Amino acid sequence: MDEAEHVALIEWYYRQHYYNGMLTQVKQACDAYPNSERLKLLFCLANIFVGKNHEAIKESSTMLNYADVTLPALLVQSVALVDGEVERSTVTQIENRIRDERRKASCISLCLAASVLLLSRQADKAKEYVDRASKMKPMNINVLFTKGWLELSLRSGTDVQEAGNSFDFVLKEEPRNLGALLGSAETKQRIGDYPGAILILNSLIVRYPKQPFPLIEKMKCLLAAKDWEQVLEMVNRVLTIESNNLDGIKASSMVTLCRDGNPSEGLPQLQLFLRNLLLAEPKNTVLLIENLRLFSDIAFQDHGILLELARTAEKMLQATSSSNAELMAELGNLCAALGNVKDAERWYKNTIRTDPSSFVALLGLAHCQLLQGSTEDLDQARQQVEIMMEIQPNSTNVQLLFISAKITSKENSIKALGHLDTAANILLKNCEGFPYGYEYLSKLKPGLCLEIAKQRLMHSLNKSPMSDELGSAVEKEPSVRLLERLVEACPGSSVATLLLSKARMQSSDYEGALILLRRLLDTVEPSNAQAHLLMAQILAYQGKYQLASQNLEVGLSYNFKIRDEPIYHLIIGMVQREAGDLQNCIKSCQTAMSLAGLTGANRKSDMSTSDQATLYLELIAAYSKTRRFAEALALIDEAKTNLAGTTELGRITIGTAEIYLDIGELENAISCLRNIHPGQSYYLQAHIRLAEINLNYKKDRQAFAKCFRELVEHCPGPKTYSMLGNAYMSIQEPERAIEAYEQALSQNPINKADIANKMGKALVKAHQYVKAISYYKDIVKQDNCAALKLDLAKLYMKMKQYDKAEATLVQELQDKRGESDILNLEMRGQELLLLAKVREKSGNIRGALATLKEAKENQHRYIQRLAVSPDVADQKHMLANICLTMADYASTLRNYDEAIVYYKEALAHKPTDVNALLSLAKLYMQMNNLDRCAQNCSILLNADPNNEAASVMMADLAFRKVDFDTAAFHFRQLLLRQPTYWTALARLIEVSRRTGAMDDLDEWLQRAQIAMGIGNIEAGFYYCAGLLDWRTGKLNSALRNFNFARRDPEWGQQAIYNMIEICLDPDDDTTLSNEAFNDDDTEYQDSRTMALRTAYRLLQELNPKGSPHEELTHKLLSNFFLLATKQKSNIEKALQDCTALASQETLRDHVGPALGMATAHILLKQTPRARNHLKRVSKNVWTFEDAEYLERCWLLLADIYVQSSKYELANELLRRVLQHNATCVRAHELSGYIAEKDQNYREAAARYGQAWKCGGKTKLSVGYKLAYCCLKAKVYADAIEACNEVLKQNTDYPRIRKDILEKCINNLRT
Repeated sequence: MDEAEHVALIEWYYRQHYYNGMLTQVKQACDAYPNSERLKLLFCLANIFVGKNHEAIKESSTMLNYADVTLPALLVQSVALVDGEVERSTVTQIENRIRDERRKASCISLCLAASVLLLSRQADKAKEYVDRASKMKPMNINVLFTKGWLELSLRSGTDVQEAGNSFDFVLKEEPRNLGALLGSAETKQRIGDYPGAILILNSLIVRYPKQPFPLIEKMKCLLAAKDWEQVLEMVNRVLTIESNNLDGIKASSMVTLCRDGNPSEGLPQLQLFLRNLLLAEPKNTVLLIENLRLFSDIAFQDHGILLELARTAEKMLQATSSSNAELMAELGNLCAALGNVKDAERWYKNTIRTDPSSFVALLGLAHCQLLQGSTEDLDQARQQVEIMMEIQPNSTNVQLLFISAKITSKENSIKALGHLDTAANILLKNCEGFPYGYEYLSKLKPGLCLEIAKQRLMHSLNKSPMSDELGSAVEKEPSVRLLERLVEACPGSSVATLLLSKARMQSSDYEGALILLRRLLDTVEPSNAQAHLLMAQILAYQGKYQLASQNLEVGLSYNFKIRDEPIYHLIIGMVQREAGDLQNCIKSCQTAMSLAGLTGANRKSDMSTSDQATLYLELIAAYSKTRRFAEALALIDEAKTNLAGTTELGRITIGTAEIYLDIGELENAISCLRNIHPGQSYYLQAHIRLAEINLNYKKDRQAFAKCFRELVEHCPGPKTYSMLGNAYMSIQEPERAIEAYEQALSQNPINKADIANKMGKALVKAHQYVKAISYYKDIVKQDNCAALKLDLAKLYMKMKQYDKAEATLVQELQDKRGESDILNLEMRGQELLLLAKVREKSGNIRGALATLKEAKENQHRYIQRLAVSPDVADQKHMLANICLTMADYASTLRNYDEAIVYYKEALAHKPTDVNALLSLAKLYMQMNNLDRCAQNCSILLNADPNNEAASVMMADLAFRKVDFDTAAFHFRQLLLRQPTYWTALARLIEVSRRTGAMDDLDEWLQRAQIAMGIGNIEAGFYYCAGLLDWRTGKLNSALRNFNFARRDPEWGQQAIYNMIEICLDPDDDTTLSNEAFNDDDTEYQDSRTMALRTAYRLLQELNPKGSPHEELTHKLLSNFFLLATKQKSNIEKALQDCTALASQETLRDHVGPALGMATAHILLKQTPRARNHLKRVSKNVWTFEDAEYLERCWLLLADIYVQSSKYELANELLRRVLQHNATCVRAHELSGYIAEKDQNYREAAARYGQAWKCGGKTKLSVGYKLAYCCLKAKVYADAIEACNEVLKQNTDYPRIRKDILEKCINNLRT
């Protein structure tokens, strides 16, 4: 090493306060460079630091004759003589010489002098010398070097930057200058440039592989960056080079205590450190005191560590045989921390004997008196502290402020709080500008931080539990900020984490508190019963009583002593109240009161005022609910006495108002709340409650709004303006709400996005859509406005501007693609679901489905991140709903297999989801997979036995399997439970029509009418009545009833279809009267023309909703209308359209287009072509959907066979029709015609009889044929009856009177 490197290393030892090490290094350097004046100066200083002042004076005297070192040598002597007992004249003589030398000093002399002063802790004086040297040679390397270290010692932000510049310049000239490299690394560390500092230190580690100092500096830098693992790695490397290295052992101890919070493991390491410290630095009290303070602070009251520190301090006092006042005072502090008050007093008194002006010792004595706790001791402590506060009126002594706060907390809580907040602010300020490390922790004083925070939390913070304040967060309390700093510095301290959690709970930041507690239980101390107790308390305040109870049980399993905590019984009481067990709730609260020391003569409680107030209110509420009002009011008086002078009194007043509300004394409740005036604690909550009473009890909306206007007047700010806006919104006055929100936003609130969100909603509610969009577009340009962008997209969707809604959401999703924290995943899920909805509404179903696939993946990730949160079940249900929507979209796209996969996925997440089971069953039915459909319906009915839709589907299944009797049974069972279930009644009519058992249908309609009540007839009833009339041949009545139902959103569409079918009925002999159509137009007298005109009008009215089935039905009916006109051009047009439909791949085997083509060919006299089309579809299996069209195809083909005299083929088709539709008039009629042709008149009469009955005896041609066949079969009475029924409807019916009636009468006579 060269001389400069030796100097740098010696100064490094000095900065670590290793004075013996410094002396050893100086001696080695002087041996290497015996003529170095600078090394000789350092040798003198090292002697002073180890207490060898005489040697320092002797050595420095030899340098007084050298020009450049005379001034620094004199300064060394001055420092040495300060501690020695010398005559004043000698000191004066040296000071005079210093002044003389300073006037004529050279630049080098000034630099050396500044270095001496800087190493003697006289930085301010050193600055004068550096400034003078700087004026002489501003760019001199020695000047800049000294200036750099001086500015680092001054510690202000600008000085650190200046120091960096000085070192940089030195390194430009001398890149290997060790002192400048160390200074540069220190500067970078101070400003937080840890990688830059480590880069320099790595180069030094390579340069000095056998020296521990660069490794130690790197270790400190890693410590500042809180890179704990790397710190421990550096510790191992240092200890490899030097097994007893103090810095290595010290760092290891500190990591164990601060990061791990493990004093039992930290104690052996600390013992090793202290043992080595006493060996390496035997009389170095400065170093020992520094370490005693550090470790006593981060011990967090651990008895073993404090005891070890006290023993070491005593050893040092014995070894030095000196009466070091500072060390004795520190020993007193350690004894006080251990609870040895007598020993502490002894050491403080010894300190005062050595140094009568020792402020620390005087303060320590006052603290001891406070700890002893007797009235006399407290009075003495109070007097002592008052004197000290008078001596230092604006004291920055944190310990003094804390003790003063503790003494005055009972008499004057406001003054006490002021002292505590001042103390917290001082500690926070002291830490500023220091990187994390030993010095930072010494400035932070963790032990004192905890004491201050504990004392502060005895009083409630800005917000207290259960206060339910709204609006923006207020600035954090100094004590909360101090605790946050402490938890950050000592993450392993469970005590600090618990206190911070409690502070956050008192500030109503429940989620923040729970996060801390979960981290504590997961990573630091899983068995901490107090953490479980506090978590239970927070969960109870959040209303999660079941979880609170579970946490209490877990806490109890770790430590039974928590049953002695009043909070334990308070939470038990809250859980019992929620469960309605009020008697046990009262008992639990009374136990808590007793344990908290709130009952009996000598009331003294360690419970925070906030918890006391909560306990009182809980018990008061329990008394009130059990109507024990006298006890409740007595307890209120007791609470007011106990909490007088505290900020919690307001809560008790609000609780009193609640009691008066329960009693029914509204005016007393209002009077109570009015007693809390502006400026008092809980004024805000009291006024909000007053507003609620005006609205909910007095129904006075104006008084409600007035309360919030008063709040704004007395507490103007964004929070109260926002509340005023909320109030106006709740009474439906969005315009005034907008004004209030504008005021709130103009004051630049913390929760700007939240208020902006409300503002947007108010604009939408006021129907100011354009302004709302403009407002949203302006506000979303700021950061963190995802929720507002979501609202903007919703607004675009509401205004049907789907492209803009999609663009907004897509942009936001792209911007946040890489972010995967839990809040972003939740927001992303909402955005994707809205995007899917937007795409669906704009008709892009495929795009919507793709978006939902992404939403599903996002939801999976979100659920994995939630892990064991109680919200997981809800989120799984959300995932099931996403799968359900995906299945619906896939069904719309006719991707049935894909839809089935999604439905099953939905059921995997929510096995009893009724909607998923029902939709899947419907899909199976649609796909004609009847067994799977039945299986799903069974599962559904097991989960929900009264599910009507599933019962209908079971009936439908029977219907599709042509098991009409089972279907009818299911429908009748449904109607017995719910007579007005119109779907079931309509299906029962259809089933009964097909079985021919229609006799009891009028009875079911009557039951439904009775169930509805008079004057409350529903559209479903009209529809069912119309359906029954239609199926029994009463067409005019059917049309009237369908007409009543045709405007209904549920039944209207199908009613119109049925009306069109009736109007297009091809049988011309059924007369449709004018009144059925409410048509006064006399131009259409011919009923057929009128029927067609009505059918056309109804077709125009139809609105197919986009489902392929409805669109096809509409097209087919339009073509049947064209065919019904019997005009050749229309017939050809219909034929062309039906041919086009039949040529589509999906409709190739559909019977509807085939029926249309066949009818067209018959009308065009092209019977063979018609027969070919009909034969092609006649072999189709009968299905529920195609039933009507297929039966008509069979009838049409049977008719063609009859005309061709192919009676057997016709009979086969007619049997098939009647198997599926026992009341088909046309089938019975054709069967009768075939029997008549075979001269089987009795069979023909039976068939015509069925046709006559099923047609409602309105089809007169059938009546005539019935009468004729009865005549031929010689059943004269039946023939006469049929004739009379025909003649009753038409007295002039041709030939029936003469040819049949008269013959039958004559035959009967003969």
